Amino acid sequence: MRTNLILNFLVFLGFLVQAQNPIVFSIPKTKIYHKRYINYTSNTFGFKNYGETWFSLTDNLAEIGEIESLGSDEDGVDLVVLSLFPDSTIIAGFDRLTGFPYHAFTHGIGEYINPSLTPSEWSDQWADIVVDSIEIPYAYRRNTSDTIVDTLFVDYLKHFSNDYLVYYDFNGNQEMEIGEFPHIRLFRGVPKENKLHEIFIARTDTVLLEHEDGDSTENLSIRSALLDVNDSVAAGERYGIYLRFQPGYDWTPITDTLSKYNEFFALIREQEDNKSPKQLWARDAGFCTYTMNTDVLEHTITSNTDLGYLIPGVLQWDPWVIEHLFVYYKLTSNSLSLDHYTHKLNEFIISPNPATNVIDLNFTLDRETSLNISLIDGSGRVVYASSYGILNKGAHKCQLNIPTIQSGLYFLKINNRSKPLIIK
Repeated sequence: MRTNLILNFLVFLGFLVQAQNPIVFSIPKTKIYHKRYINYTSNTFGFKNYGETWFSLTDNLAEIGEIESLGSDEDGVDLVVLSLFPDSTIIAGFDRLTGFPYHAFTHGIGEYINPSLTPSEWSDQWADIVVDSIEIPYAYRRNTSDTIVDTLFVDYLKHFSNDYLVYYDFNGNQEMEIGEFPHIRLFRGVPKENKLHEIFIARTDTVLLEHEDGDSTENLSIRSALLDVNDSVAAGERYGIYLRFQPGYDWTPITDTLSKYNEFFALIREQEDNKSPKQLWARDAGFCTYTMNTDVLEHTITSNTDLGYLIPGVLQWDPWVIEHLFVYYKLTSNSLSLDHYTHKLNEFIISPNPATNVIDLNFTLDRETSLNISLIDGSGRVVYASSYGILNKGAHKCQLNIPTIQSGLYFLKINNRSKPLIIK
C-alpha cells in the first residue's frame, strides 16, 4: 500500500515539474499540464509600509494585525520544526519496524523574499530597496564529535524579468486564486545534489555550525543565524534566498540512522491535519516555497523526466502538511540607487515631512534630463502627476501645493526614485 502511494506520488511529481517552462535551458517542453501554467502580469500588486520592522511569516505579522496568531502557547506563537537532515533531505517519519526514517519525496527548500514585490503593501513598487539583514531561525541537534563542522549555505537568488513569472492553475479555471501565486522556476546544477544551477545564484553566504551552535536532544532550543546582507534591490525586482544544509561527514542513505548524526531543523508552519495546505498570502504576495524531488539517485534529467526542477508553491497532496519556512528580513531604506547615470537623480529631500499645505523638494541631477513628479497613495493610485520638462545638470528646488490632498501615507516619486510622505 505504502509502495503504491509513493510510486503514484512520484509519478504525480514527474507530471507536475514537467509542466513548467525553463528560463534558459534547452530542455524540450512536455505537453502534460502545459496549459495549466499561465503567464502572470504584475499590474495588480498592492502595497503598505510598516517601516523598519523585522518581518516573518507569522509572529511579526500577527503583531501588526495582518494575520491571526497561529500559536497557542503563552506568547501566542507555536513554533514547529521540520528536520532537513542531511543535505536538506526532509524526514517525514520513521519505520516502526526498522527504525529507519521515511523521507518525504522532496529535496531542498527555498524561499523567495521580495522586498519590492511583497504582500499587503509592504513597500511601494516604485522604490529601490536596501535589505540590511536576514535572520534565519533554526534548531540544530548535535550527535557527532566536537570536531565535526556542518555548514548552512545561503544562496542569494538573482532577479529574472517578471516576464518569466508563471503560476500553476490547480483547478484549471484560468483564474489565480489562493495557493496559486507567481514564481520563477528554479533548476539544479547536478541531479544528485540539491545545489541550484549557478545561473540562479548571485552569491552564497556560508554559516559554519559547530558544537557550541547545537543542542542535545533533551535541551533543543530555537536559535538564529543573522546575516548582514546590505544588498540593494531595484524597484520591481524579485529577491530571494535558497537554503542548503551540508553535513560535515559522509552520510549513507538507508543504512544510517538519525540517532548517529546531526540534525538541522528549519522552522515551518503546519496546516490542519488531513487538509491540503493553503498559501498564506494573497495572489500578489511574491513569496514562494520551493521543494525538490529526492528520487534522483537513479534518475537523470532527460527530455522525458524533468526531476531536476524545484516544485514551486503549494503542493496539493493531503498528507503533505508543511508549507513555509520562517525567514526574517529587515529593510533599512525605501530609496537607494547605485546607478546615478541610469536614474540621473541624486538623493532628494522632502521638507517638511509630515506636510500640510506646501512641500519643498530639493534634488540634484547628474546630467540634463526630463523630470516627472507624481504622488501615489497607499493603494497605488496616482493622485498627482506633473512633467517639468528638461532640466539642466545641477541642484534644483521646486514646490508642490497639496491643500486638496487628503491626509495619509503617500509615496512621492521623482522619475524612478520615491520616498514616503505623510500628509496631515
